[in-house]
Amino acid sequence: MVYDLSLEKTILSSLLCDNRLIIGCLISIKPTYFYSTENKMIYSTMVNLYEKSSSFDFTAINSMTENKYFERISEIVDHESSSNIKIHIKIFTELFKKRYMQNICNKILQNIESGGSNKESINLMSECSMQMSINKNKLPISAHKLVSEMFDDIEKRQQTKGVGIKTGFTDLDNRINGLNKKQLILIAGRPGTGKSVLALNIAANISYHEDKVALVINLEMDNLQSLYRIVSEQGDIDKDTLLKGRILREKDREKLSLVSNKIYEKENKLFLYDVGTLTVEEIKAITKMYVNKYGVNVLIVDYLQLISNSGLSKGEQHHEVEHKARQLKLLAKDLDINVIALSQLNRKCEDRSGEDKRPKLSDLRDSGALEQDADVVLFTYQPFRHKNNLYGTDRKASIFEAEILTSKVREGVPGVDHVGWDGSKAKFYNIKIENPDSDERGEFWEDITSMNLNK
Repeated sequence: MVYDLSLEKTILSSLLCDNRLIIGCLISIKPTYFYSTENKMIYSTMVNLYEKSSSFDFTAINSMTENKYFERISEIVDHESSSNIKIHIKIFTELFKKRYMQNICNKILQNIESGGSNKESINLMSECSMQMSINKNKLPISAHKLVSEMFDDIEKRQQTKGVGIKTGFTDLDNRINGLNKKQLILIAGRPGTGKSVLALNIAANISYHEDKVALVINLEMDNLQSLYRIVSEQGDIDKDTLLKGRILREKDREKLSLVSNKIYEKENKLFLYDVGTLTVEEIKAITKMYVNKYGVNVLIVDYLQLISNSGLSKGEQHHEVEHKARQLKLLAKDLDINVIALSQLNRKCEDRSGEDKRPKLSDLRDSGALEQDADVVLFTYQPFRHKNNLYGTDRKASIFEAEILTSKVREGVPGVDHVGWDGSKAKFYNIKIENPDSDERGEFWEDITSMNLNK
Protein backbone atom coordinates (compact mmCIF):
# COMPACT_ATOMS: atom_id res chain seq x y z
CA MET A 1 0.00 0.00 0.00
CA VAL A 2 1.51 3.33 -1.07
CA TYR A 3 -0.58 5.66 1.07
CA ASP A 4 -1.29 6.15 4.77
CA LEU A 5 -4.46 8.08 5.63
CA SER A 6 -3.60 8.08 9.33
CA LEU A 7 -0.23 9.70 8.57
CA GLU A 8 -1.96 12.36 6.46
CA LYS A 9 -4.30 13.15 9.37
CA THR A 10 -1.34 13.32 11.78
CA ILE A 11 0.38 15.96 9.62
CA LEU A 12 -2.82 18.03 9.23
CA SER A 13 -3.58 17.74 12.96
CA SER A 14 -0.05 18.94 13.80
CA LEU A 15 -0.53 21.97 11.55
CA LEU A 16 -3.80 22.81 13.28
CA CYS A 17 -2.12 22.62 16.68
CA ASP A 18 0.80 24.83 15.61
CA ASN A 19 0.23 26.94 12.49
CA ARG A 20 3.92 27.89 12.34
CA LEU A 21 4.81 24.34 11.23
CA ILE A 22 3.26 25.02 7.85
CA ILE A 23 6.25 27.21 6.91
CA GLY A 24 8.40 24.11 6.43
CA CYS A 25 5.56 22.32 4.65
CA LEU A 26 5.12 25.05 2.02
CA ILE A 27 8.36 23.91 0.33
CA SER A 28 8.20 20.19 1.10
CA ILE A 29 4.52 19.40 0.48
CA LYS A 30 2.13 20.23 -2.33
CA PRO A 31 -1.63 19.55 -2.07
CA THR A 32 -1.27 16.89 -4.79
CA TYR A 33 0.97 14.84 -2.46
CA PHE A 34 -2.10 13.81 -0.41
CA TYR A 35 -3.84 10.62 -1.45
CA SER A 36 -7.21 11.60 0.02
CA THR A 37 -9.13 14.22 -1.99
CA GLU A 38 -10.57 15.63 1.23
CA ASN A 39 -7.12 15.96 2.76
CA LYS A 40 -5.87 17.68 -0.40
CA MET A 41 -8.61 20.30 -0.14
CA ILE A 42 -8.12 20.83 3.59
CA TYR A 43 -4.33 21.28 3.22
CA SER A 44 -4.84 23.63 0.28
CA THR A 45 -7.27 25.68 2.39
CA MET A 46 -4.73 25.84 5.25
CA VAL A 47 -2.10 27.19 2.84
CA ASN A 48 -4.48 29.81 1.42
CA LEU A 49 -5.55 30.98 4.88
CA TYR A 50 -1.96 31.14 6.13
CA GLU A 51 -0.87 33.20 3.12
CA LYS A 52 -3.73 35.66 3.76
CA SER A 53 -3.67 35.97 7.55
CA SER A 54 -0.74 33.85 8.86
CA SER A 55 -3.15 31.68 10.83
CA PHE A 56 -6.00 29.16 10.47
CA ASP A 57 -8.24 27.07 12.74
CA PHE A 58 -11.19 24.67 12.60
CA THR A 59 -13.77 27.40 12.13
CA ALA A 60 -11.86 29.25 9.39
CA ILE A 61 -11.18 26.07 7.40
CA ASN A 62 -14.77 24.88 7.72
CA SER A 63 -16.11 28.27 6.65
CA MET A 64 -13.79 28.56 3.63
CA THR A 65 -14.73 25.06 2.44
CA GLU A 66 -18.47 25.82 2.99
CA ASN A 67 -18.92 22.92 5.43
CA LYS A 68 -18.14 20.36 2.69
CA TYR A 69 -15.51 18.62 4.82
CA PHE A 70 -16.95 19.16 8.30
CA GLU A 71 -16.66 15.50 9.31
CA ARG A 72 -13.12 15.08 8.04
CA ILE A 73 -11.97 18.32 9.72
CA SER A 74 -13.52 17.08 12.96
CA GLU A 75 -11.62 13.80 12.62
CA ILE A 76 -8.37 15.73 12.12
CA VAL A 77 -9.03 17.88 15.21
CA ASP A 78 -9.52 14.72 17.29
CA HIS A 79 -6.60 12.89 15.69
CA GLU A 80 -3.24 12.74 17.47
CA SER A 81 -0.67 15.35 16.45
CA SER A 82 3.12 14.91 16.32
CA SER A 83 5.94 16.69 18.11
CA ASN A 84 8.39 15.54 15.41
CA ILE A 85 6.62 16.42 12.18
CA LYS A 86 9.84 16.31 10.13
CA ILE A 87 9.99 12.51 10.32
CA HIS A 88 6.35 12.23 9.32
CA ILE A 89 6.85 14.59 6.37
CA LYS A 90 9.80 12.50 5.16
CA ILE A 91 7.74 9.29 5.24
CA PHE A 92 4.79 11.11 3.65
CA THR A 93 6.85 12.44 0.71
CA GLU A 94 8.42 9.01 0.11
CA LEU A 95 4.93 7.50 -0.15
CA PHE A 96 3.98 10.17 -2.69
CA LYS A 97 7.08 9.39 -4.77
CA LYS A 98 6.19 5.70 -4.82
CA ARG A 99 2.66 6.53 -5.98
CA TYR A 100 4.07 8.85 -8.63
CA MET A 101 6.42 6.14 -9.94
CA GLN A 102 3.60 3.60 -9.85
CA ASN A 103 1.42 5.95 -11.88
CA ILE A 104 4.18 6.46 -14.47
CA CYS A 105 4.71 2.69 -14.73
CA ASN A 106 0.98 2.19 -15.31
CA LYS A 107 1.04 4.83 -18.07
CA ILE A 108 3.99 3.08 -19.73
CA LEU A 109 2.17 -0.26 -19.61
CA GLN A 110 -0.97 1.31 -21.05
CA ASN A 111 1.11 2.90 -23.82
CA ILE A 112 2.71 -0.45 -24.68
CA GLU A 113 -0.59 -2.35 -24.61
CA SER A 114 -2.31 0.25 -26.79
CA GLY A 115 0.47 0.09 -29.41
CA GLY A 116 1.95 3.48 -28.54
CA SER A 117 5.44 4.55 -29.58
CA ASN A 118 8.59 3.58 -27.69
CA LYS A 119 9.56 7.27 -27.69
CA GLU A 120 6.51 8.10 -25.57
CA SER A 121 7.47 5.42 -23.03
CA ILE A 122 11.06 6.71 -22.93
CA ASN A 123 9.81 10.27 -22.37
CA LEU A 124 7.66 9.07 -19.45
CA MET A 125 10.66 7.29 -17.89
CA SER A 126 12.81 10.39 -18.39
CA GLU A 127 10.16 12.59 -16.78
CA CYS A 128 9.96 10.26 -13.78
CA SER A 129 13.74 10.04 -13.42
CA MET A 130 14.24 13.82 -13.46
CA GLN A 131 11.27 14.42 -11.14
CA MET A 132 12.70 12.04 -8.55
CA SER A 133 16.22 13.54 -8.75
CA ILE A 134 15.23 17.17 -8.12
CA ASN A 135 15.66 18.19 -4.49
CA LYS A 136 12.47 20.09 -3.71
CA ASN A 137 13.12 20.11 0.01
CA LYS A 138 16.14 22.38 -0.22
CA LEU A 139 15.79 25.44 2.00
CA PRO A 140 17.61 28.79 2.02
CA ILE A 141 20.83 28.65 4.03
CA SER A 142 22.45 31.27 6.21
CA ALA A 143 25.52 32.78 4.53
CA HIS A 144 27.72 32.13 7.58
CA LYS A 145 27.24 28.37 7.11
CA LEU A 146 28.82 28.64 3.65
CA VAL A 147 32.07 30.22 4.85
CA SER A 148 33.72 26.85 5.55
CA GLU A 149 32.62 25.58 2.12
CA MET A 150 34.04 28.73 0.54
CA PHE A 151 37.48 28.17 2.10
CA ASP A 152 37.45 24.55 0.87
CA ASP A 153 36.59 25.83 -2.60
CA ILE A 154 39.38 28.43 -2.46
CA GLU A 155 41.87 25.69 -1.52
CA LYS A 156 40.77 23.61 -4.51
CA ARG A 157 41.06 26.65 -6.79
CA GLN A 158 44.60 27.26 -5.50
CA GLN A 159 45.55 23.74 -6.54
CA THR A 160 44.09 24.26 -10.04
CA LYS A 161 45.10 27.96 -10.23
CA GLY A 162 41.42 28.89 -10.31
CA VAL A 163 40.75 26.96 -13.53
CA GLY A 164 38.15 24.21 -13.81
CA ILE A 165 38.51 21.39 -16.33
CA LYS A 166 40.96 22.62 -18.97
CA THR A 167 39.81 22.91 -22.58
CA GLY A 168 43.36 22.57 -23.90
CA PHE A 169 43.43 26.19 -25.07
CA THR A 170 45.56 28.17 -22.64
CA ASP A 171 44.31 31.68 -23.33
CA LEU A 172 40.67 30.55 -23.42
CA ASP A 173 41.06 28.72 -20.09
CA ASN A 174 42.54 31.84 -18.50
CA ARG A 175 39.66 33.92 -19.86
CA ILE A 176 36.70 31.72 -18.84
CA ASN A 177 38.43 29.90 -15.93
CA GLY A 178 38.03 26.52 -17.63
CA LEU A 179 34.90 24.38 -17.71
CA ASN A 180 33.03 24.49 -14.43
CA LYS A 181 30.16 22.53 -12.94
CA LYS A 182 26.58 23.70 -13.40
CA GLN A 183 27.53 25.83 -16.43
CA LEU A 184 25.87 26.00 -19.84
CA ILE A 185 28.38 27.06 -22.51
CA LEU A 186 27.33 27.95 -26.06
CA ILE A 187 29.71 27.59 -29.01
CA ALA A 188 28.31 29.32 -32.09
CA GLY A 189 29.49 30.11 -35.57
CA ARG A 190 28.58 30.17 -39.23
CA PRO A 191 28.92 26.85 -41.16
CA GLY A 192 32.54 25.95 -41.83
CA THR A 193 34.09 28.09 -39.09
CA GLY A 194 35.03 25.12 -36.90
CA LYS A 195 32.50 25.04 -34.05
CA SER A 196 32.13 21.23 -34.23
CA VAL A 197 35.91 20.86 -34.51
CA LEU A 198 36.42 23.04 -31.43
CA ALA A 199 33.90 20.98 -29.47
CA LEU A 200 35.61 17.69 -30.40
CA ASN A 201 39.05 19.17 -29.64
CA ILE A 202 37.79 20.09 -26.17
CA ALA A 203 36.18 16.66 -25.67
CA ALA A 204 39.41 14.86 -26.61
CA ASN A 205 41.50 17.06 -24.30
CA ILE A 206 39.09 16.45 -21.41
CA SER A 207 39.20 12.68 -21.89
CA TYR A 208 42.78 11.98 -22.93
CA HIS A 209 44.75 14.70 -21.14
CA GLU A 210 42.64 15.83 -18.16
CA ASP A 211 41.47 12.30 -17.25
CA LYS A 212 37.84 13.42 -17.08
CA VAL A 213 34.79 11.91 -18.79
CA ALA A 214 33.00 13.49 -21.76
CA LEU A 215 29.78 12.51 -23.53
CA VAL A 216 29.32 13.88 -27.06
CA ILE A 217 25.79 13.70 -28.49
CA ASN A 218 26.12 14.48 -32.19
CA LEU A 219 22.89 15.02 -34.09
CA GLU A 220 24.71 15.84 -37.34
CA MET A 221 27.74 13.54 -37.76
CA ASP A 222 27.94 9.80 -37.14
CA ASN A 223 30.29 8.32 -34.56
CA LEU A 224 32.90 7.18 -37.07
CA GLN A 225 33.15 10.66 -38.60
CA SER A 226 33.68 12.10 -35.12
CA LEU A 227 36.35 9.49 -34.37
CA TYR A 228 38.24 10.25 -37.60
CA ARG A 229 38.39 13.91 -36.56
CA ILE A 230 39.55 13.02 -33.05
CA VAL A 231 42.26 10.65 -34.35
CA SER A 232 43.41 13.22 -36.91
CA GLU A 233 43.66 15.95 -34.26
CA GLN A 234 45.16 13.85 -31.47
CA GLY A 235 47.54 11.98 -33.77
CA ASP A 236 48.48 14.99 -35.93
CA ILE A 237 47.56 13.01 -39.04
CA ASP A 238 46.10 14.46 -42.24
CA LYS A 239 42.36 13.71 -42.17
CA ASP A 240 42.11 13.06 -45.92
CA THR A 241 44.84 10.46 -45.62
CA LEU A 242 42.64 8.54 -43.21
CA LEU A 243 39.34 9.09 -45.02
CA LYS A 244 40.68 8.02 -48.42
CA GLY A 245 42.37 4.93 -47.00
CA ARG A 246 45.72 5.77 -48.56
CA ILE A 247 48.78 3.71 -47.75
CA LEU A 248 50.18 5.62 -44.83
CA ARG A 249 53.78 6.58 -44.47
CA GLU A 250 55.67 4.80 -41.71
CA LYS A 251 55.62 7.99 -39.64
CA ASP A 252 51.83 8.22 -39.98
CA ARG A 253 51.43 4.54 -39.11
CA GLU A 254 53.35 5.16 -35.90
CA LYS A 255 51.17 8.16 -35.07
CA LEU A 256 48.00 6.17 -35.76
CA SER A 257 49.23 3.35 -33.54
CA LEU A 258 50.06 5.76 -30.70
CA VAL A 259 46.72 7.59 -30.75
CA SER A 260 44.79 4.31 -31.04
CA ASN A 261 46.62 2.93 -27.99
CA LYS A 262 45.83 6.12 -26.10
CA ILE A 263 42.11 5.72 -26.88
CA TYR A 264 42.22 2.08 -25.74
CA GLU A 265 44.06 3.01 -22.54
CA LYS A 266 41.50 5.72 -21.74
CA GLU A 267 38.58 3.32 -21.94
CA ASN A 268 35.24 4.82 -20.83
CA LYS A 269 36.61 8.36 -20.87
CA LEU A 270 34.96 9.55 -24.11
CA PHE A 271 31.50 8.46 -25.25
CA LEU A 272 30.05 9.25 -28.69
CA TYR A 273 26.32 9.06 -29.49
CA ASP A 274 25.06 9.72 -33.00
CA VAL A 275 21.27 9.16 -33.01
CA GLY A 276 19.80 11.52 -35.60
CA THR A 277 16.72 12.64 -33.66
CA LEU A 278 16.50 13.17 -29.93
CA THR A 279 14.24 15.27 -27.75
CA VAL A 280 15.71 17.25 -24.87
CA GLU A 281 13.97 14.83 -22.48
CA GLU A 282 15.77 11.88 -24.12
CA ILE A 283 19.09 13.73 -23.89
CA LYS A 284 18.47 14.27 -20.17
CA ALA A 285 17.72 10.57 -19.64
CA ILE A 286 20.83 9.38 -21.53
CA THR A 287 23.08 11.88 -19.76
CA LYS A 288 21.82 10.97 -16.30
CA MET A 289 22.42 7.28 -17.06
CA TYR A 290 26.05 7.95 -18.05
CA VAL A 291 26.67 10.36 -15.18
CA ASN A 292 25.54 7.69 -12.73
CA LYS A 293 27.41 4.83 -14.42
CA TYR A 294 30.63 6.46 -15.66
CA GLY A 295 30.85 9.83 -13.88
CA VAL A 296 30.45 12.05 -16.96
CA ASN A 297 31.87 15.55 -16.25
CA VAL A 298 31.05 17.31 -19.52
CA LEU A 299 28.16 16.87 -21.96
CA ILE A 300 28.51 18.25 -25.51
CA VAL A 301 25.44 18.57 -27.77
CA ASP A 302 26.02 19.26 -31.47
CA TYR A 303 23.83 21.11 -32.13
CA LEU A 304 20.99 22.86 -30.30
CA GLN A 305 18.65 23.56 -33.22
CA LEU A 306 18.70 19.87 -34.28
CA ILE A 307 17.17 18.69 -31.00
CA SER A 308 13.68 17.46 -31.89
CA ASN A 309 10.79 19.75 -31.14
CA SER A 310 8.07 18.76 -28.68
CA GLY A 311 5.12 19.63 -30.89
CA LEU A 312 5.09 23.43 -31.01
CA SER A 313 4.09 25.13 -34.24
CA LYS A 314 6.56 27.06 -36.37
CA GLY A 315 5.21 30.32 -35.00
CA GLU A 316 6.24 29.20 -31.52
CA GLN A 317 9.76 28.08 -32.49
CA HIS A 318 11.43 30.74 -30.31
CA HIS A 319 9.65 29.20 -27.31
CA GLU A 320 11.00 25.79 -28.33
CA VAL A 321 14.61 27.03 -28.46
CA GLU A 322 14.11 28.76 -25.12
CA HIS A 323 12.78 25.48 -23.68
CA LYS A 324 15.78 23.49 -24.98
CA ALA A 325 18.34 25.97 -23.63
CA ARG A 326 16.59 26.21 -20.28
CA GLN A 327 16.37 22.42 -19.92
CA LEU A 328 20.08 21.99 -20.73
CA LYS A 329 20.95 24.63 -18.12
CA LEU A 330 18.78 22.83 -15.54
CA LEU A 331 20.43 19.55 -16.53
CA ALA A 332 23.86 21.06 -15.80
CA LYS A 333 22.67 22.22 -12.37
CA ASP A 334 20.77 19.04 -11.45
CA LEU A 335 23.59 16.65 -12.44
CA ASP A 336 26.43 18.96 -11.32
CA ILE A 337 28.17 18.84 -14.72
CA ASN A 338 29.27 21.21 -17.47
CA VAL A 339 27.10 21.31 -20.61
CA ILE A 340 28.40 22.63 -23.95
CA ALA A 341 25.78 23.21 -26.64
CA LEU A 342 26.61 24.21 -30.20
CA SER A 343 24.36 26.70 -31.96
CA GLN A 344 23.79 28.17 -35.39
CA LEU A 345 24.11 31.83 -36.25
CA ASN A 346 21.75 33.75 -38.49
CA ARG A 347 23.09 35.42 -41.63
CA LYS A 348 23.30 38.96 -40.23
CA CYS A 349 27.06 38.77 -39.68
CA GLU A 350 27.58 37.85 -43.36
CA ASP A 351 25.36 40.70 -44.53
CA ARG A 352 27.06 43.42 -42.50
CA SER A 353 28.92 45.99 -44.56
CA GLY A 354 32.69 46.36 -44.30
CA GLU A 355 35.34 43.75 -43.63
CA ASP A 356 34.52 43.07 -39.98
CA LYS A 357 32.24 40.03 -40.03
CA ARG A 358 32.89 39.02 -36.42
CA PRO A 359 29.71 37.54 -34.93
CA LYS A 360 27.80 39.34 -32.17
CA LEU A 361 25.34 38.13 -29.55
CA SER A 362 22.48 39.46 -31.68
CA ASP A 363 23.60 37.06 -34.45
CA LEU A 364 22.56 34.05 -32.37
CA ARG A 365 19.40 32.44 -33.62
CA ASP A 366 16.70 33.19 -31.03
CA SER A 367 19.44 35.15 -29.27
CA GLY A 368 17.34 36.43 -26.36
CA ALA A 369 16.48 32.94 -25.12
CA LEU A 370 20.01 31.58 -25.58
CA GLU A 371 21.77 34.59 -24.04
CA GLN A 372 19.66 34.42 -20.92
CA ASP A 373 20.54 30.86 -19.89
CA ALA A 374 24.12 30.61 -21.13
CA ASP A 375 26.93 31.24 -18.65
CA VAL A 376 29.47 31.53 -21.46
CA VAL A 377 29.00 32.34 -25.17
CA LEU A 378 31.88 31.57 -27.55
CA PHE A 379 32.07 32.33 -31.27
CA THR A 380 34.43 30.69 -33.75
CA TYR A 381 35.68 33.14 -36.36
CA GLN A 382 38.14 32.77 -39.24
CA PRO A 383 39.28 36.13 -40.63
CA PHE A 384 40.78 34.52 -43.74
CA ARG A 385 37.30 34.08 -45.12
CA HIS A 386 36.85 37.84 -45.39
CA LYS A 387 40.28 39.41 -45.73
CA ASN A 388 43.96 38.68 -46.19
CA ASN A 389 45.49 36.81 -43.26
CA LEU A 390 48.98 36.61 -41.80
CA TYR A 391 49.46 33.40 -43.74
CA GLY A 392 48.62 34.88 -47.14
CA THR A 393 45.63 35.43 -49.42
CA ASP A 394 44.85 31.84 -50.39
CA ARG A 395 41.26 31.33 -49.19
CA LYS A 396 41.66 27.55 -49.43
CA ALA A 397 44.77 27.43 -47.30
CA SER A 398 44.48 24.81 -44.55
CA ILE A 399 46.73 26.47 -41.97
CA PHE A 400 46.12 30.00 -40.70
CA GLU A 401 45.11 32.08 -37.72
CA ALA A 402 41.61 31.93 -36.27
CA GLU A 403 39.83 33.53 -33.32
CA ILE A 404 37.70 32.33 -30.43
CA LEU A 405 35.52 35.24 -29.36
CA THR A 406 34.21 35.17 -25.78
CA SER A 407 31.17 37.41 -25.96
CA LYS A 408 29.64 36.59 -22.58
CA VAL A 409 31.15 35.05 -19.46
CA ARG A 410 29.73 35.25 -15.95
CA GLU A 411 33.00 34.39 -14.21
CA GLY A 412 35.76 35.74 -16.42
CA VAL A 413 36.69 38.47 -18.87
CA PRO A 414 35.15 38.74 -22.37
CA GLY A 415 37.53 39.20 -25.29
CA VAL A 416 39.33 37.62 -28.25
CA ASP A 417 41.77 34.70 -28.11
CA HIS A 418 43.94 33.95 -31.14
CA VAL A 419 44.46 30.31 -32.06
CA GLY A 420 45.93 28.42 -34.96
CA TRP A 421 43.69 26.45 -37.32
CA ASP A 422 44.71 23.40 -39.31
CA GLY A 423 41.76 22.24 -41.40
CA SER A 424 43.67 19.25 -42.78
CA LYS A 425 43.91 17.83 -39.25
CA ALA A 426 40.59 19.08 -37.86
CA LYS A 427 42.22 21.07 -35.09
CA PHE A 428 42.63 24.40 -33.40
CA TYR A 429 45.89 24.86 -31.50
CA ASN A 430 47.62 27.34 -29.20
CA ILE A 431 49.72 30.10 -30.76
CA LYS A 432 51.52 33.18 -29.40
CA ILE A 433 50.69 36.66 -30.67
CA GLU A 434 53.47 39.24 -30.34
CA ASN A 435 51.18 42.25 -30.04
CA PRO A 436 47.52 41.16 -29.68
CA ASP A 437 46.42 44.70 -28.78
CA SER A 438 47.21 45.87 -32.32
CA ASP A 439 44.62 43.57 -33.91
CA GLU A 440 41.38 44.98 -35.25
CA ARG A 441 38.40 44.20 -33.07
CA GLY A 442 35.60 46.17 -34.68
CA GLU A 443 32.00 46.10 -33.52
CA PHE A 444 32.59 42.93 -31.48
CA TRP A 445 34.18 44.97 -28.68
CA GLU A 446 31.22 47.35 -28.50
CA ASP A 447 28.97 44.31 -28.22
CA ILE A 448 30.85 42.57 -25.40
CA THR A 449 31.37 45.80 -23.47
CA SER A 450 27.65 46.53 -23.33
CA MET A 451 26.90 42.87 -22.57
CA ASN A 452 29.45 42.69 -19.75
CA LEU A 453 27.90 45.71 -18.04
CA ASN A 454 24.57 43.89 -17.91
CA LYS A 455 25.67 40.35 -17.30
